[in-house]
Amino acid sequence: MRCLERDQNRMHIKIVLSEPYAGMTSGAPTRYIGMINELYQRAHLSIFAPGDTGLLKQLFPNAVICRSTSSEPVRNKLSISAFLFSFIYPVREKIFLPMCDFFPEFDTLVKEDATRSKYDAVYYFGLNTTVYYSKYDRNVVKVADFCDSLLRHYNSNCKHAHTIKKKIITLVDIAYLYRIKKKFISKDISIIVTTETDAECIKRIIPDNQIKSIPNGIYSPYTIDENYLLNKWKSKEIIFCGSLNYKPNVRSIEYILNNLWKEIRNRLPGVHLSIVGRDPSQEVIDIAEKYDGVTIHKNVPDVFEYYKTAKLTLSPLFSGGGIKNKILESLTTATPIVTNKEGAIGIDIKSETHGLVKESPEELISATINVLTLEKQAYFEMSRQCSQLSKEYSWNHIGDLLYQMILKGVENKNTKND
Repeated sequence: MRCLERDQNRMHIKIVLSEPYAGMTSGAPTRYIGMINELYQRAHLSIFAPGDTGLLKQLFPNAVICRSTSSEPVRNKLSISAFLFSFIYPVREKIFLPMCDFFPEFDTLVKEDATRSKYDAVYYFGLNTTVYYSKYDRNVVKVADFCDSLLRHYNSNCKHAHTIKKKIITLVDIAYLYRIKKKFISKDISIIVTTETDAECIKRIIPDNQIKSIPNGIYSPYTIDENYLLNKWKSKEIIFCGSLNYKPNVRSIEYILNNLWKEIRNRLPGVHLSIVGRDPSQEVIDIAEKYDGVTIHKNVPDVFEYYKTAKLTLSPLFSGGGIKNKILESLTTATPIVTNKEGAIGIDIKSETHGLVKESPEELISATINVLTLEKQAYFEMSRQCSQLSKEYSWNHIGDLLYQMILKGVENKNTKND
């Protein structure tokens, strides 16, 4: 690792990522790259991630980037006996949680660095980095970003479970998550989540930790002028955007097509739905083929090009955690939104102002028709309100929230030491 000349006026922050960085493959990299980029403008960074770090070095050339390690995690064989043992006597290296992979070579690298380096603060991204590596860092401000809350995801799955068996399995998963967090998340770690709803869920497990909600950010790619809005108003395009193999998105698409789309097309025959995103599952492909006026655009280089030509984002959601990036993308492109309460969690969307927030199929159908048939000036006003709200979620603003939280922690720690 190359040495970094310290500037005493800037903090030195260590960042530990939970997975190899391979580009914007899901919502998690979108969040942590956005957060890192903002801290990169304000502090000295040392960034650790398992696997090939070449892309990180390209993005952050002036940061200290750890050497590459093997990206192969330990895959513990899941069995009832192994799970029960982990529940009763949890061991860090043998945790059975989704996206909670343990990388032995990376673990050694992080441990060695902690014994010889001094930082003002450490920022762990993801539950597994907090569980595995926070034990190595001593006498330093610790901040853990849980991104999408696994607990809220489990809670929504339990609520919508169709069988008793699935409900019981989900309740066991929730109890296990409680156990892991209580066992391994020490009280000196400040927790960041994306919404107040996630914060309330996690507070019930670890009530003694500081927990703060900091949403995702968004960059605005376009100037919202009269011609831009006029082209959107004339459009007959509806958009749904997201990872198309992610179960909550698959369920949302199935809901739209099975419960809303036929009636929307009956009332407005010329309207078209674009489903845009990465790696569509076979479920999505099969159901889209059954309906007229639906096109899947997979693995596109720039999703904003599709928002730019869309009149409306239709995105009722029923499960998942965290904040919905697709809603932020819609706001920053001045695209009015039809969603439900779950889809709007963590974002200050006001029904009638930025679109419509409804629950039942009949209400969602009517809301979609209402936005698509707005008079020009009413549509312009709704679009401008979306654009205005997006400024509250600019990455610069979100970066300030994160930086100030870390800075306050460092100042408080230094005051206590004095």
